Amino acid sequence: MPYYQCPKCSGRDTYEGTELVSGSTGGGAIIGPENDLGFSPVVGVGGRTTTNEQTVVKCKVCDINLGQKDIRYSQEEIERSKNEEERNTIRRKIQMIRLLVAVAVTAAFILLIID
Repeated sequence: MPYYQCPKCSGRDTYEGTELVSGSTGGGAIIGPENDLGFSPVVGVGGRTTTNEQTVVKCKVCDINLGQKDIRYSQEEIERSKNEEERNTIRRKIQMIRLLVAVAVTAAFILLIID
């Protein structure tokens, strides 16, 4: 099973915490006509700031946020993933061969009918 590893302390002890994430929605800007100095005034309109709670994974020792870049996989999981990828590649090749055989049989049948 994958685990998080802290880039700061290399620890593996983690917990899920809650962070307040701020953002903005809507809004825009209106660009006015150019003035004598060659500048175009910009006026911001609308929009509002939002604050949402988000669950994040944190290091127990450092209390820093951990993300996708901090996920580590064991050697067994890496090998399992490679084996699964190889099996999928073989399956795709078999499906392609079946399709080509079906097309060839259909073409041969049509040629027999035409002659």
